[in-house]
Amino acid sequence: MRFGAKLTLSITLAALIPTLIFLLLSYDLISRSIEKWADERVERALIESSRAIMEIEAFHANQMSDLVKRIAMDVELADALEAGKSVGDIVSSHAPDEILAVYDRSGRLLFSSLPDITPKRITDFLPPVGDLSFEPTTSDIPMVDGELFACAMPILSEDGRRRLGAAVVFRKLPFARRRVEEGKRLYQAQASGRSPAIRTVLITLSLAAILIFTISITASSLMMRSVKRSLRRLMAGIDEIGKGNLDYRVRVNSKDEFAELAGAFNRMAEQIKRSREEIKRAEKMAAWREVAQKLAHEIKNPLTPIQLSAQRLRRRYRSGDREGFEELLDRCVDTIIR
Repeated sequence: MRFGAKLTLSITLAALIPTLIFLLLSYDLISRSIEKWADERVERALIESSRAIMEIEAFHANQMSDLVKRIAMDVELADALEAGKSVGDIVSSHAPDEILAVYDRSGRLLFSSLPDITPKRITDFLPPVGDLSFEPTTSDIPMVDGELFACAMPILSEDGRRRLGAAVVFRKLPFARRRVEEGKRLYQAQASGRSPAIRTVLITLSLAAILIFTISITASSLMMRSVKRSLRRLMAGIDEIGKGNLDYRVRVNSKDEFAELAGAFNRMAEQIKRSREEIKRAEKMAAWREVAQKLAHEIKNPLTPIQLSAQRLRRRYRSGDREGFEELLDRCVDTIIR
Protein backbone atom coordinates (compact mmCIF):
# COMPACT_ATOMS: atom_id res chain seq x y z
CA MET A 1 0.00 0.00 0.00
CA ARG A 2 1.35 3.42 -0.96
CA PHE A 3 2.10 6.06 1.63
CA GLY A 4 -0.77 8.30 0.46
CA ALA A 5 -3.31 5.50 0.78
CA LYS A 6 -2.01 4.60 4.24
CA LEU A 7 -2.20 8.20 5.40
CA THR A 8 -5.73 8.64 4.00
CA LEU A 9 -6.90 5.42 5.66
CA SER A 10 -5.37 6.44 8.98
CA ILE A 11 -7.02 9.86 8.94
CA THR A 12 -10.37 8.33 7.93
CA LEU A 13 -10.25 5.86 10.81
CA ALA A 14 -9.15 8.61 13.18
CA ALA A 15 -12.23 10.63 12.19
CA LEU A 16 -14.66 7.69 12.03
CA ILE A 17 -13.90 6.06 15.38
CA PRO A 18 -14.59 9.17 17.56
CA THR A 19 -17.74 9.84 15.53
CA LEU A 20 -19.09 6.33 16.17
CA ILE A 21 -18.19 6.57 19.86
CA PHE A 22 -20.02 9.91 20.03
CA LEU A 23 -23.15 8.41 18.44
CA LEU A 24 -23.14 5.31 20.65
CA LEU A 25 -22.65 7.28 23.86
CA SER A 26 -25.36 9.76 22.91
CA TYR A 27 -27.83 7.01 22.07
CA ASP A 28 -27.01 5.17 25.30
CA LEU A 29 -27.47 8.35 27.35
CA ILE A 30 -30.85 9.09 25.75
CA SER A 31 -32.01 5.49 26.18
CA ARG A 32 -31.11 5.52 29.87
CA SER A 33 -32.93 8.82 30.32
CA ILE A 34 -36.04 7.32 28.75
CA GLU A 35 -35.83 4.25 30.97
CA LYS A 36 -35.59 6.41 34.09
CA TRP A 37 -38.49 8.58 32.98
CA ALA A 38 -40.66 5.68 31.79
CA ASP A 39 -42.19 4.56 35.08
CA GLU A 40 -45.08 2.07 34.96
CA ARG A 41 -46.82 3.96 37.76
CA VAL A 42 -47.08 7.00 35.50
CA GLU A 43 -48.64 4.89 32.76
CA ARG A 44 -51.15 3.35 35.19
CA ALA A 45 -52.06 6.79 36.52
CA LEU A 46 -52.65 8.05 32.99
CA ILE A 47 -54.81 5.05 32.14
CA GLU A 48 -56.85 5.43 35.32
CA SER A 49 -57.24 9.16 34.70
CA SER A 50 -58.47 8.53 31.18
CA ARG A 51 -60.92 5.91 32.41
CA ALA A 52 -62.23 8.20 35.16
CA ILE A 53 -62.69 11.06 32.70
CA MET A 54 -64.61 8.80 30.34
CA GLU A 55 -66.91 7.72 33.18
CA ILE A 56 -67.50 11.34 34.20
CA GLU A 57 -68.19 12.31 30.60
CA ALA A 58 -70.61 9.39 30.28
CA PHE A 59 -72.44 10.59 33.39
CA HIS A 60 -72.69 14.13 32.03
CA ALA A 61 -73.62 12.81 28.60
CA ASN A 62 -76.64 10.98 30.03
CA GLN A 63 -77.87 14.10 31.79
CA MET A 64 -77.19 16.33 28.80
CA SER A 65 -78.84 13.87 26.40
CA ASP A 66 -82.13 14.03 28.29
CA LEU A 67 -81.99 17.81 28.33
CA VAL A 68 -81.09 18.21 24.65
CA LYS A 69 -83.88 15.81 23.68
CA ARG A 70 -86.43 17.93 25.51
CA ILE A 71 -85.16 21.08 23.86
CA ALA A 72 -84.94 19.58 20.36
CA MET A 73 -88.46 18.11 20.61
CA ASP A 74 -90.01 21.36 21.86
CA VAL A 75 -92.73 22.17 19.33
CA GLU A 76 -92.74 25.82 20.32
CA LEU A 77 -89.02 26.01 19.52
CA ALA A 78 -89.56 24.40 16.12
CA ASP A 79 -92.38 26.83 15.30
CA ALA A 80 -90.22 29.79 16.33
CA LEU A 81 -87.39 28.60 14.08
CA GLU A 82 -89.75 28.19 11.12
CA ALA A 83 -91.23 31.62 11.75
CA GLY A 84 -87.80 33.21 12.24
CA LYS A 85 -88.64 34.41 15.73
CA SER A 86 -86.39 34.72 18.77
CA VAL A 87 -85.73 31.43 20.52
CA GLY A 88 -83.79 32.63 23.57
CA ASP A 89 -86.62 32.62 26.06
CA ILE A 90 -87.93 29.27 24.89
CA VAL A 91 -84.52 27.59 25.19
CA SER A 92 -83.58 29.20 28.51
CA SER A 93 -86.83 28.06 30.09
CA HIS A 94 -85.70 24.44 29.90
CA ALA A 95 -82.58 24.88 32.07
CA PRO A 96 -81.63 28.39 33.12
CA ASP A 97 -78.39 27.25 34.78
CA GLU A 98 -77.05 25.33 31.78
CA ILE A 99 -75.11 26.63 28.80
CA LEU A 100 -77.60 26.25 25.95
CA ALA A 101 -77.29 27.13 22.29
CA VAL A 102 -79.32 26.87 19.10
CA TYR A 103 -77.84 26.75 15.57
CA ASP A 104 -79.81 27.27 12.35
CA ARG A 105 -79.89 24.79 9.49
CA SER A 106 -76.71 26.29 7.97
CA GLY A 107 -74.85 25.79 11.24
CA ARG A 108 -74.65 29.43 12.36
CA LEU A 109 -75.22 30.32 16.00
CA LEU A 110 -78.67 31.83 16.64
CA PHE A 111 -78.73 31.88 20.42
CA SER A 112 -76.38 31.09 23.30
CA SER A 113 -76.80 31.60 27.01
CA LEU A 114 -73.01 32.12 27.24
CA PRO A 115 -71.85 33.46 23.86
CA ASP A 116 -68.28 34.22 25.02
CA ILE A 117 -67.26 30.56 24.99
CA THR A 118 -69.79 29.14 22.55
CA PRO A 119 -68.45 28.34 19.05
CA LYS A 120 -69.96 30.50 16.32
CA ARG A 121 -70.47 27.59 13.94
CA ILE A 122 -71.50 24.06 14.73
CA THR A 123 -68.94 22.66 12.29
CA ASP A 124 -66.19 23.86 14.65
CA PHE A 125 -66.88 20.87 16.91
CA LEU A 126 -69.56 18.70 15.21
CA PRO A 127 -70.65 17.63 11.71
CA PRO A 128 -73.00 19.93 9.78
CA VAL A 129 -76.64 20.05 10.88
CA GLY A 130 -77.68 17.96 7.91
CA ASP A 131 -75.31 15.16 8.97
CA LEU A 132 -76.23 15.03 12.65
CA SER A 133 -77.68 11.80 13.98
CA PHE A 134 -81.24 11.77 15.27
CA GLU A 135 -79.81 10.64 18.57
CA PRO A 136 -77.78 12.98 20.82
CA THR A 137 -74.21 13.44 19.59
CA THR A 138 -71.40 14.37 22.00
CA SER A 139 -68.14 16.19 21.43
CA ASP A 140 -65.48 17.95 23.48
CA ILE A 141 -63.84 21.28 22.79
CA PRO A 142 -60.39 21.84 24.40
CA MET A 143 -60.02 24.98 26.48
CA VAL A 144 -57.18 26.56 28.41
CA ASP A 145 -58.55 25.48 31.79
CA GLY A 146 -60.35 22.29 30.81
CA GLU A 147 -62.79 21.37 28.08
CA LEU A 148 -66.24 22.34 26.87
CA PHE A 149 -68.32 19.18 26.65
CA ALA A 150 -71.14 19.39 24.09
CA CYS A 151 -74.23 17.31 23.36
CA ALA A 152 -76.27 18.13 20.23
CA MET A 153 -79.42 16.95 18.50
CA PRO A 154 -81.17 18.21 15.35
CA ILE A 155 -84.43 20.16 15.60
CA LEU A 156 -86.96 18.72 13.16
CA SER A 157 -90.03 20.24 11.59
CA GLU A 158 -93.50 19.16 12.68
CA ASP A 159 -93.69 16.54 9.95
CA GLY A 160 -90.18 15.30 10.83
CA ARG A 161 -88.84 15.66 7.27
CA ARG A 162 -86.88 18.88 7.52
CA ARG A 163 -84.05 19.90 9.82
CA LEU A 164 -84.62 23.38 11.11
CA GLY A 165 -81.44 23.59 13.14
CA ALA A 166 -79.74 22.00 16.12
CA ALA A 167 -80.00 22.30 19.88
CA VAL A 168 -76.76 22.02 21.85
CA VAL A 169 -76.11 21.72 25.57
CA PHE A 170 -72.63 22.68 26.80
CA ARG A 171 -70.95 21.93 30.09
CA LYS A 172 -67.60 23.26 31.12
CA LEU A 173 -65.52 20.49 32.69
CA PRO A 174 -62.32 21.22 34.66
CA PHE A 175 -60.34 18.58 32.76
CA ALA A 176 -59.61 17.61 29.17
CA ARG A 177 -59.82 13.99 28.07
CA ARG A 178 -57.96 14.79 24.87
CA ARG A 179 -55.01 16.11 26.82
CA VAL A 180 -54.93 13.02 29.01
CA GLU A 181 -55.08 10.80 25.92
CA GLU A 182 -52.37 12.87 24.27
CA GLY A 183 -50.22 12.58 27.40
CA LYS A 184 -50.74 8.82 27.46
CA ARG A 185 -49.77 8.49 23.79
CA LEU A 186 -46.74 10.70 24.33
CA TYR A 187 -45.69 8.66 27.34
CA GLN A 188 -46.09 5.37 25.48
CA ALA A 189 -44.17 6.72 22.50
CA GLN A 190 -41.32 7.94 24.69
CA ALA A 191 -41.31 4.75 26.74
CA SER A 192 -40.98 2.65 23.59
CA GLY A 193 -38.30 4.89 22.09
CA ARG A 194 -40.49 6.11 19.25
CA SER A 195 -40.97 9.64 20.48
CA PRO A 196 -40.73 12.28 17.75
CA ALA A 197 -38.57 14.38 20.06
CA ILE A 198 -36.19 11.47 20.63
CA ARG A 199 -36.08 10.73 16.92
CA THR A 200 -35.35 14.38 16.26
CA VAL A 201 -32.48 14.31 18.75
CA LEU A 202 -31.07 11.13 17.23
CA ILE A 203 -31.40 12.52 13.71
CA THR A 204 -29.69 15.73 14.81
CA LEU A 205 -26.88 13.75 16.41
CA SER A 206 -26.51 11.64 13.27
CA LEU A 207 -26.38 14.71 11.05
CA ALA A 208 -23.84 16.31 13.38
CA ALA A 209 -21.73 13.15 13.28
CA ILE A 210 -21.94 13.02 9.48
CA LEU A 211 -20.98 16.69 9.30
CA ILE A 212 -18.00 16.14 11.60
CA PHE A 213 -16.91 13.10 9.59
CA THR A 214 -17.27 15.00 6.30
CA ILE A 215 -15.26 17.94 7.61
CA SER A 216 -12.57 15.55 8.87
CA ILE A 217 -12.36 13.75 5.53
CA THR A 218 -12.23 17.06 3.63
CA ALA A 219 -9.50 18.39 5.90
CA SER A 220 -7.55 15.14 5.58
CA SER A 221 -7.86 15.27 1.78
CA LEU A 222 -6.52 18.82 1.68
CA MET A 223 -3.69 17.90 4.02
CA MET A 224 -2.95 14.80 1.94
CA ARG A 225 -2.70 16.91 -1.21
CA SER A 226 -0.22 19.22 0.50
CA VAL A 227 1.85 16.27 1.72
CA LYS A 228 1.85 14.65 -1.73
CA ARG A 229 2.84 17.93 -3.36
CA SER A 230 5.80 18.32 -1.02
CA LEU A 231 6.84 14.69 -1.49
CA ARG A 232 6.68 15.04 -5.28
CA ARG A 233 8.98 18.05 -5.10
CA LEU A 234 11.45 16.12 -2.96
CA MET A 235 11.31 13.13 -5.34
CA ALA A 236 11.89 15.44 -8.30
CA GLY A 237 14.90 16.91 -6.51
CA ILE A 238 16.32 13.45 -5.83
CA ASP A 239 15.90 12.52 -9.52
CA GLU A 240 17.64 15.69 -10.66
CA ILE A 241 20.54 15.15 -8.26
CA GLY A 242 20.77 11.55 -9.45
CA LYS A 243 21.05 12.80 -13.04
CA GLY A 244 23.95 15.02 -12.05
CA ASN A 245 22.15 18.36 -11.90
CA LEU A 246 23.72 19.62 -8.69
CA ASP A 247 22.34 23.14 -9.25
CA TYR A 248 18.73 21.96 -8.72
CA ARG A 249 17.08 23.16 -5.49
CA VAL A 250 13.77 22.08 -3.93
CA ARG A 251 11.33 24.92 -3.24
CA VAL A 252 8.72 24.44 -0.46
CA ASN A 253 6.59 27.44 0.51
CA SER A 254 5.31 26.02 3.79
CA LYS A 255 6.91 26.44 7.21
CA ASP A 256 6.53 22.89 8.47
CA GLU A 257 8.74 19.82 8.67
CA PHE A 258 8.71 19.46 4.88
CA ALA A 259 10.31 22.90 4.60
CA GLU A 260 13.01 21.78 7.03
CA LEU A 261 13.50 18.58 5.02
CA ALA A 262 13.74 20.58 1.79
CA GLY A 263 16.31 22.89 3.40
CA ALA A 264 18.39 19.91 4.53
CA PHE A 265 18.13 18.43 1.03
CA ASN A 266 19.30 21.69 -0.57
CA ARG A 267 22.23 21.93 1.85
CA MET A 268 23.17 18.34 1.01
CA ALA A 269 23.09 19.16 -2.71
CA GLU A 270 25.29 22.21 -2.11
CA GLN A 271 27.80 20.13 -0.13
CA ILE A 272 27.87 17.46 -2.85
CA LYS A 273 28.52 20.17 -5.44
CA ARG A 274 31.39 21.63 -3.41
CA SER A 275 32.88 18.19 -2.80
CA ARG A 276 32.76 17.40 -6.50
CA GLU A 277 34.45 20.71 -7.36
CA GLU A 278 37.17 20.03 -4.79
CA ILE A 279 37.69 16.55 -6.22
CA LYS A 280 38.02 18.01 -9.72
CA ARG A 281 40.57 20.56 -8.50
CA ALA A 282 42.53 17.82 -6.72
CA GLU A 283 42.51 15.67 -9.84
CA LYS A 284 43.81 18.59 -11.92
CA MET A 285 46.59 19.30 -9.40
CA ALA A 286 47.63 15.64 -9.41
CA ALA A 287 47.73 15.60 -13.22
CA TRP A 288 49.88 18.74 -13.37
CA ARG A 289 52.19 17.33 -10.70
CA GLU A 290 52.73 14.19 -12.75
CA VAL A 291 53.47 16.26 -15.87
CA ALA A 292 55.97 18.36 -13.95
CA GLN A 293 57.71 15.26 -12.66
CA LYS A 294 58.00 13.84 -16.17
CA LEU A 295 59.31 17.14 -17.51
CA ALA A 296 61.86 17.33 -14.74
CA HIS A 297 62.98 13.79 -15.49
CA GLU A 298 63.27 14.49 -19.19
CA ILE A 299 65.22 17.65 -18.55
CA LYS A 300 67.46 16.04 -15.95
CA ASN A 301 68.63 13.12 -18.17
CA PRO A 302 70.61 15.24 -20.75
CA LEU A 303 72.08 17.44 -18.04
CA THR A 304 73.80 14.54 -16.28
CA PRO A 305 76.57 13.92 -18.91
CA ILE A 306 77.10 17.66 -19.20
CA GLN A 307 77.57 17.88 -15.44
CA LEU A 308 80.02 14.95 -15.42
CA SER A 309 82.00 16.34 -18.36
CA ALA A 310 82.24 19.75 -16.71
CA GLN A 311 83.51 18.18 -13.49
CA ARG A 312 86.20 16.17 -15.35
CA LEU A 313 87.30 19.23 -17.31
CA ARG A 314 87.59 21.22 -14.11
CA ARG A 315 89.81 18.56 -12.49
CA ARG A 316 92.08 18.23 -15.58
CA TYR A 317 92.38 21.98 -15.91
CA ARG A 318 93.44 22.34 -12.31
CA SER A 319 96.04 19.58 -12.72
CA GLY A 320 97.92 21.71 -15.35
CA ASP A 321 98.01 19.01 -18.06
CA ARG A 322 97.37 21.07 -21.20
CA GLU A 323 97.61 18.25 -23.72
CA GLY A 324 95.39 15.96 -21.72
CA PHE A 325 92.97 18.83 -21.14
CA GLU A 326 92.46 19.45 -24.86
CA GLU A 327 91.97 15.75 -25.52
CA LEU A 328 89.50 15.50 -22.63
CA LEU A 329 87.68 18.60 -23.88
CA ASP A 330 87.19 17.02 -27.30
CA ARG A 331 85.80 13.80 -25.80
CA CYS A 332 83.42 15.74 -23.53
CA VAL A 333 82.12 17.79 -26.43
CA ASP A 334 81.55 14.62 -28.43
CA THR A 335 79.68 13.09 -25.46
CA ILE A 336 77.44 16.14 -25.03
CA ILE A 337 76.67 16.35 -28.75
CA ARG A 338 75.70 12.68 -28.91
